[in-house]
This record gives sequence, C-alpha cells and structure tokens, in this order.
Amino acid sequence: MSAERKKRVLFITYYWPPAGGSGVQRPVKFTKYLREFGWEAIVFTVANGEYPERDETLLQDIPENLHVLTAPTLEPYSLFRALTGNKQPVNTNLFHSRQKKGLLRRLLFWVRSNLFIPDARIGWFIPATRQLNAFLRQEKVDAIISTGPPHTVHLIASKVSKKFSISWIADFRDPWTGIDYFDKLALTAAARRLHQRLEYRTLTQADSVITVSPFLQKMLEGISHRKVHVITNGFDEENFLHERPAPDVRFTIVHMGMLGGARDHRIFWQALATFAQQNNAFHEALEIHLYGKVDAAILESIPPVLLGNTHVEQYVPHTAVPNILQRAQLLYLPIHDCAIDVGFLPGKLFEYLAARRPILSIGPVHGDTAHVIRSLQAGETVGYTDQDALLHYFRERFQAYQQHEPFVASSSIAQFSRRNLTAALAELLNTHVPTPSTHGNKYR
Repeated sequence: MSAERKKRVLFITYYWPPAGGSGVQRPVKFTKYLREFGWEAIVFTVANGEYPERDETLLQDIPENLHVLTAPTLEPYSLFRALTGNKQPVNTNLFHSRQKKGLLRRLLFWVRSNLFIPDARIGWFIPATRQLNAFLRQEKVDAIISTGPPHTVHLIASKVSKKFSISWIADFRDPWTGIDYFDKLALTAAARRLHQRLEYRTLTQADSVITVSPFLQKMLEGISHRKVHVITNGFDEENFLHERPAPDVRFTIVHMGMLGGARDHRIFWQALATFAQQNNAFHEALEIHLYGKVDAAILESIPPVLLGNTHVEQYVPHTAVPNILQRAQLLYLPIHDCAIDVGFLPGKLFEYLAARRPILSIGPVHGDTAHVIRSLQAGETVGYTDQDALLHYFRERFQAYQQHEPFVASSSIAQFSRRNLTAALAELLNTHVPTPSTHGNKYR
C-alpha cells in the first residue's frame, strides 16, 4: 500500500439517508466535503433503522463511491407498535409530547427508561461490533468518529477503537445526562448511575470530544475535566447558490422542522392573534406555514382567528427547503423551554441564516442562539413571556413588508458553511493522524 494514500475515517452513525431530520445532515455533510481535505470517509450505519422522519432527497448528498457498511438491529419501537396497535412510525421524541400516556404506555416507558441504556438503540451494539470487528481485521482506517445521539454509537466506537488501537473522536450533537428530557425518564437510582458512568467513560476515553455549541462545550468539560472542541452545525452553500427568489407576496411566517411541546410558546400565537384583531390588513396578508410534524396539542391551541391563516405540511423534501426559506417574510425559531435552553443552536438556525431573511426566535435572550442572531444582525430574540416585545417586532416587520423595505442580512456567515466546518474537523483529525499508516490495524 502506498504511503501517500488518502487517510480514512470511519463514521459510526445511526442516522443516515433515507433517514430525515437535522441529525442525519451533520454526518452526511462531513462525508460530502472531507475528500477536499485529504480524508476518505467510510460510513457504518444501521440496516433497518426506525426513523421519525425520512427524506430520500438526502441520498443526493452522499459522495460518489462512498463505502457504506451496515448491520441490522433489534428495534424495540417495532415491539412498541405491536403492543399498542399503533401502525405509524414511532415518534422517538416522546418526552416532549403533551399527549397523555395510558397504563400500557407508562409501563413501556419505564421499561425503555431502565432496561435500554443508554438508549433504545442498544440492540445494535452486538451486531455492530461483530460487523466492525470483521471489517477492521481486513481494512485499515486511521480514525473513528461516533456521532450521537443515540449514544449507543459511542459504546460501539469505544469497543472497536480500543481493540484495534484507532484514534476515536466522540461527537455529541446533544448532551447525554444533560439532555432536557433526561429527568423525565422513569429512572431508578441504579439506572441513573449507569448513565453517568457510561457518559464519563465516553468523555474521558475518547481521544477528542466535539460538540455543537459553546454552552454544551462547557457542560461536557465540567463533567470530563478535559478540553472539548466546538464544531457547530451549519448550512451547505451549494444549496443556496442558485438565483435567489423574490420574497412571498403574502406576509409569510415559516417554521421548518418538528414542532414539539417543549417549543410550544403560546405567546407566539397570542401575539399574532392580538395583532390580527387590531390590524385587518395584517390579518388578510398573514400566512403561517408549519413544515414538519406538529404536536397535536399545538394545533388544538391555535386561536380561532388564526385557523384560516395557518397551514401545516408534515413532509417537505430537504431539496425544497432553501427556496421556501428564501421566500419567507419571517422565519420562526422557537427554542426548547428547559434547563439547558441557553445552549441550543438548532440546525435550522444556520439554514435560516443562509436564507438571509429575518429570524424571530423565542427563547433565552442571552443564549447561544440569541448571541448568533444578534452578532449577525439576523433578526430578533424575544423572551418566553415577553409578549409586548413580540408584538412590537411583528408590527416592525409588517411595516417593513408594507413599505417593501429590503432586509439587509449579514455577509459574515461563511464560518457556518459545511465546507468550512468540515475543514475544522479535518484539522482536528490531522492532530491525531498526521500521516497515514501503511500497516494494518493492530490489536491492543
């Protein structure tokens, strides 16, 4: 084997196309651009995953001739559907739903909380490690990246990286025990301790740890007492290269992605309803578009005056997203109302920035998302209960709409392009693997 061969990194990820949603885009975009920086990606993913969303269009972003390995898993959500009689794909974001749970669901929830640690994907651990052991006996890789959640991927990476003496980077898209729904799990004391032990072991044994926001960086550093790197999510500039469309004729407010109970900020609807009742021109021009799955309780709470203005489309292919965002008069970005809300940098924020349309965020006014929006002059962040500020911003944006005032967006968003973020990842990889080895993997 030539000493000048391209270095190879193995991505271990549960979410991979045809899975949809923000979680899958991070590994897909990294693999798309890594070749430009001297790294060849290999992807290891699940053969029969259970996804809350599917998006076949993301297959178009997979680089040509990418080596993708799979292993099957035992999915508890399939059993959940059978026991409950629910034939629809399971919403794995159960913890934010405001729908009541029956006795059987509460029992299954307890089982999920205490017997499936670190998460419901633990059934993938044994098939995945077996498959990777066989692969790595035959093939050389220079580094491993596990991207979670699910945090089962970190356990898989820990096992095989140790066995084959391969540098390992653990990527935390979300925290583990610090996630906003962790305390909603029906955990026994023993289960809680096991989560904490596995989290600490992952954070301290990985050669490097990366996460997606400064707040999460501090949280993980506090647990592990080691340096954690920040590589945020971002936008793919190739999706925004075509000619920009003109803004919508109507005053369109767009929310893109899942809208669960923890992002149900009633002041958004109350302020809109108040302004619509005060200003007939606003009511007639207003269109609210919710793209993605919306919690039933949210739909039931929409004020009657806004029902005719609100449109829900549960599925939109990702290829259509840039055009929708670039036409919107206002992009709505609600932040989870929870203990770690200041650390949320939602993936959709960066595509909102790339669309260069005004952003309205409801969330912590001193959080990471608010800082990005404020520093780039990309819109406004309003506190969870500040309805007066919200009404003021609606009036301000509607006046600008009526007077056809152009929105001048910041040009300083290149730091969040997927290509530049992948360059940062490649730089980190190079610190662990300065030159590719010409020898096979070694056992420890």
